[in-house]
Amino acid sequence: MVASRFETVQDVIDPSTGTVLTSVAIGAEEEVHLAMACAAIAFSKRGKTPSRERAVHLQRLADMLEECKMDLAQIESLDVGNTSCTSGCCSKTGAIE
Repeated sequence: MVASRFETVQDVIDPSTGTVLTSVAIGAEEEVHLAMACAAIAFSKRGKTPSRERAVHLQRLADMLEECKMDLAQIESLDVGNTSCTSGCCSKTGAIE
């Protein structure tokens, strides 16, 4: 993740309470183009990367997601206005597996 070069932010509001959960940077058009260019470079290199190395990177990502899956589920729950994980969002972490 790269920090935005611009200072424009938008509050993320908990719809159930109206409170501000956090603020996120709003990227400008030039940042979108930069991200797309970086993704194109990464994609072109991906095919030259041995499959074992790609697998190691994917496993590392899966391990990191696994470590914080409950936090991610709680954040998503708040973002959609649920006050807890009773909505079943905590059970929707199967994408990590």
